[in-house]
Amino acid sequence: MTPRSERARPRIRPAGSEDLPAVVAVLARARVASPYYEESVEVAAEIEVMAPRVAGYVHGSYHPSHALAPRAMWVAEAGDETVGFLASHASTRMGCEAELQWMFVLPEWQRRGVGARLLPPLAAWCSARELRRVVIDAPPANPYRRFYLKHGAVPLDGYWLYWPDIERDTAHLRAGGEVSARETR
Repeated sequence: MTPRSERARPRIRPAGSEDLPAVVAVLARARVASPYYEESVEVAAEIEVMAPRVAGYVHGSYHPSHALAPRAMWVAEAGDETVGFLASHASTRMGCEAELQWMFVLPEWQRRGVGARLLPPLAAWCSARELRRVVIDAPPANPYRRFYLKHGAVPLDGYWLYWPDIERDTAHLRAGGEVSARETR
């Protein structure tokens, strides 16, 4: 267990290939713990299904619809534990210029500001590439939709959300300084 002093503010950094096992474990644990992902019932099974997909995404062999290069990923770490991550790519989906592909935070770290700390690096990465409109798959039944709405995303239609200008719409989150964005591909 991570000491309380380290739980206060996880460090955000660009992810590399060496982070893939920890990223997939976060994704699996978060999905299994959420009633929204009702088909995800066992962490080991979720890892087996998602590990090739996440690795393919990072290495460029898995292509979500409308995805373009480049891609980027960040991890949130508390001590030596990965507690969350965010992955994004350039995209033409829904008339936008980028897409937030995945963002997951371990259940015990949710509602502690980890997700909010992962958004500024995304905004900086998009801004550096002149990608303003960022879409996120967050249907009304998704309990995390409120998080995205709270942090500047707006409805694009009845299903999708987006940030019309990710840098402007998340400016309220950048009080703690910038995190560099290393492309994953």
